[in-house]
Amino acid sequence: MFKDALGRDIQIPTVQLDFAMPKRFNLFYIDENGEKQIPVMVHRVVLGSYERFLVLLPEQFKGVLPIWLSPVQVNIVMNIVGE
Repeated sequence: MFKDALGRDIQIPTVQLDFAMPKRFNLFYIDENGEKQIPVMVHRVVLGSYERFLVLLPEQFKGVLPIWLSPVQVNIVMNIVGE
């Protein structure tokens, strides 16, 4: 769990079971009886969805991003390198 800037607990990392993707990719294995079985995929996500993580960053820093993440810093570097 992660505590956001407003003090709320948010779940970012997840572990999920996926029953649909193996069927879509026609994945199977042969069991001990010689029969085809459809596997179950396990997805492990450390940051949750990237969109959710990227939305949490500006909220966590209350809009004042650290210099290494600031869009203005990137603009300055681009202008110096571009000249």
